[in-house]
Amino acid sequence: MKSLPTLLSLVILSILSTPVKSEEMKESASPESSSKVPSANEIKLQKAATISEELTAKQKSQVLKLLNEGTEQNLIAIKGIAASRCKSIISARPFNQIEDLVKIRGIGLSTFGNFLDYGKNPTPQTAISKS
Repeated sequence: MKSLPTLLSLVILSILSTPVKSEEMKESASPESSSKVPSANEIKLQKAATISEELTAKQKSQVLKLLNEGTEQNLIAIKGIAASRCKSIISARPFNQIEDLVKIRGIGLSTFGNFLDYGKNPTPQTAISKS
């Protein structure tokens, strides 16, 4: 007669070596385990959308106009925007929504917040004339 640890080893080995049908795997997978984990960029975009909810439609329009039509001088007037970041913004145009700004490498939620501050209270350096 075989010892108990040897019998347990045989049972475990037989369980592990039994093939599992793909249907059984699908049934055993929980919906939570199969859901996609959002990327860091997706999370940043979601946070930007939440933050931008504090702006009115007119304020969002001002920020969007600055992103799409602002000159280097207009953009550099915003805190956190240097010449290199300004060029990145200009080359990423057109923007469909203000939250797209956080998709640009090097622009985080802090800089995004500075753009929102502009939307709340535009300064003469960032104001864009009506065309």
